[in-house]
Amino acid sequence: MCLSALRRWRRMQKTGRGYCEYEVCIGDVPVDKLHQLYLEADYVGDRAELYLDGRLADDWFTNGETWHAALKRFDYPASLVLRIYSSD
Repeated sequence: MCLSALRRWRRMQKTGRGYCEYEVCIGDVPVDKLHQLYLEADYVGDRAELYLDGRLADDWFTNGETWHAALKRFDYPASLVLRIYSSD
């Protein structure tokens, strides 16, 4: 079974601090129908960070691989903020 739980994302702001922020809205996740849900980020930049309720929840430094952030450990939040830092 393939389940797509991602409902929408939007660019929140270009901050002028070397990163862009995106709001990732996941919505309700039918936890009884899946074991794990991943947020995959394939991006160009130096690093990326995930924020939950304003606090850093996870990060990834660019190594050429796609970032797979497991969301079960965060109790499947309805939304997250993804911050991607420029490599400039």
